[in-house]
Amino acid sequence: MAVPTVATVALDFWNGRKSVDSDGARFVRCPAEYLPKFGCAQCGNGDPLCARLERDYAIGFTAHGVHKRKAANPDDPGGCYASGGNVLLHWEATADQSQDESDADKITRFAKSLAPRTILRHHIAGDIGED
Repeated sequence: MAVPTVATVALDFWNGRKSVDSDGARFVRCPAEYLPKFGCAQCGNGDPLCARLERDYAIGFTAHGVHKRKAANPDDPGGCYASGGNVLLHWEATADQSQDESDADKITRFAKSLAPRTILRHHIAGDIGED
């Protein structure tokens, strides 16, 4: 069964483990969270775990940023790290700019200009990994 998805998990979800089976689903922790000087380019020999479509596990990203406690609490709405700080400032500064093409068209055109197997991180929020 293919499970091409990712999830944000609470700070205490892993308890020192690299994978967790929870309620019938397997979660694998993003290696960039626990390996020093490791990022998307090193993950899976250039085929990052979270970008693979055919897999039987979800990738878990530990909640981080100023709203990490909200993200881990199902009774407290909110928790997106992009809802504050520098990410929010950037978001607000660029949200109302006029454009002559859609974001989807722009990113598709840009992606076609890249070399094959290039890792493209085009989001600030909902991104793969950390810088």
